[in-house]
Amino acid sequence: MIMKDSEKSSGTSSAKNQQKPFGGPGLHFRRQFLINPRFQFTIIGFNVGLAALSILVFYLATHYLFEKFTATGSTDGTLDPIIVQMIADERARMNLVFFFTSVVVLGIMGIGGLVLSNRVAGPVYRLQRHMENIMKGADIGAVKFRKKDFLPELADTFNKFLTFFLKK
Repeated sequence: MIMKDSEKSSGTSSAKNQQKPFGGPGLHFRRQFLINPRFQFTIIGFNVGLAALSILVFYLATHYLFEKFTATGSTDGTLDPIIVQMIADERARMNLVFFFTSVVVLGIMGIGGLVLSNRVAGPVYRLQRHMENIMKGADIGAVKFRKKDFLPELADTFNKFLTFFLKK
């Protein structure tokens, strides 16, 4: 029988049936960020790789720009030392900005990939654990995902399947 939230909170079911999802004090609590490392590292790697490729393209464009400045600063084949120094100083500043921006962007993309992949892997993991508990003989209850998780339709479809299956 699928228990409704009102049955769980009213105490009509046993304490065994009132297990907290993910072992935490509530539905939205989870300590484990890497649920499916292979999948999650793939997503993180993809995010960081695209960010690194974008950073490389911008770095090469900037490098080309400074080379053009150096060539433009040349009159009759010689370079004015003041212009050469100015271009070198600006190139050094720009490289420093690129370095720090790259570290920040790659970090943000890595963390973003972890959060994104967790919002996909978490529901799949939750559903898998729920089905394993049912196979071990636990009372059949509705599966729920966290509010911001992706794939909420998976829980809805599974719960409809349970209802259909139990009617037979």
